[in-house]
Amino acid sequence: MALAEAVNAFETFGPAHLAAMALTVLAAAALPLWARRARSVKLTRRIGLAIAAALLANEAVYYATGLATLPLIEFARRHLPVHVCGAAVYLTAWTLWRRGRRAYEVAYFWGLGGTLQAILTPNLVVDFPSRGFFQFFITHSGIVVGVVFATLALRLRPGRGAVLRVFLISNLYMAGVAGIDWLLGANYMFLPAGREVALLLPPLALVHPDAGAGRAGHPGGAVPAVRPRPGPGAPPSRHRPRGGPPARLMIAPLPADKVKDRGPTSSPGPPGPVGPRPVPVVETIDPLRVSW
Repeated sequence: MALAEAVNAFETFGPAHLAAMALTVLAAAALPLWARRARSVKLTRRIGLAIAAALLANEAVYYATGLATLPLIEFARRHLPVHVCGAAVYLTAWTLWRRGRRAYEVAYFWGLGGTLQAILTPNLVVDFPSRGFFQFFITHSGIVVGVVFATLALRLRPGRGAVLRVFLISNLYMAGVAGIDWLLGANYMFLPAGREVALLLPPLALVHPDAGAGRAGHPGGAVPAVRPRPGPGAPPSRHRPRGGPPARLMIAPLPADKVKDRGPTSSPGPPGPVGPRPVPVVETIDPLRVSW
């Protein structure tokens, strides 16, 4: 099984990936539509509980497999439910079971803002029909389907001030996860080492072909230093280049044979021959770093 998974590498936007995304869209549209047309409170609740049960059952299998195949410390470094999507599983399940408004608000923004990115650009190694492929898309697609179902069928909505609340919760949560990463030497939320697959957000994916490489490319996903050369007649720029330290303006000294010593004098006297002016040289050291 391990050999088959190693050979069957995941292909982003390949046939299996496109099929998984299509099924996600279909389920997210069909289940709320079914519940709303039936106009049955009991059916709506059963569909919501079925989505929650599928999410939790998939997580149970995932953790059982990890505990059975990995040492405990390695399991703790890789499989704790502290990624945004891992936590969103439980928030979504709680929302569908108890209709918790605060849990729904966090699941709404994390699911549609974060998990949707994971579906579009999965950080996945194995492809269909491996176990990891099914576990990944049941988790991530289930979160999106559950959030959409809670919004359209259960008619939940983010309350006033939800954006600020979720913003503060997310940053506090990230600080806690950073502490876990430091203690365990882990990479939860991709804070220490970045992601192996670039996201589709323009600042992250459109900078450099190696932007999503992380440790496999340049260290920390960094792009080598860029030294722009201004065109002829272009004035030297004193502005700070985007994404890097301020430009350093240095004056190149004149060669010794071009400097005329006039000696000490109390008056300026007639102007002498004018040599070439010092040439401003702008040296910009601008490592375009990709933040995750």
